[in-house]
Amino acid sequence: MKRMPRLLVLAAAAVVSVVGLSGCMALSQQTTTLQYAPSDGTQTSIDGVDIVNALLVSEGNGAPASLVATVANNSRDNVTVTISGDGLDARIPVQGNDTVTIGPEGDQQVRVTSLNARPGELVSVQVATGGQPQTFDIPVLDGTLPEYATLVPTPNATS
Repeated sequence: MKRMPRLLVLAAAAVVSVVGLSGCMALSQQTTTLQYAPSDGTQTSIDGVDIVNALLVSEGNGAPASLVATVANNSRDNVTVTISGDGLDARIPVQGNDTVTIGPEGDQQVRVTSLNARPGELVSVQVATGGQPQTFDIPVLDGTLPEYATLVPTPNATS
């Protein structure tokens, strides 16, 4: 008879422990459900078009820059994405339900002749697909990291 209350106490303690320890997750937001830019670039969405991992690669203030990004058109309609600001003036045609990579090694090259920002700064650009433009910030990186070294444009390179 003495054994039964001890088992009940242990079972109750186990239930309280499980509820107490897992209860924290019931009140916390799951970080795996948050949208974020998992790389060095930034991202935005406008009118069914996603622009992801957008960044500018340049050696510094006044030097040329390359735009690197991926543009994904999630609609069935063909669109032209316009990205402009700080010497950047790009028109990227994207077929319906298709993706275009932008960069020196991508489907389309976009070059800024003279970027008025230094590595580590953010450049505000306007993005539009025909409707109201949207502003978002793109980081400027240089060739310090090996994965970006081949993306830095030279002053006399052509686009």
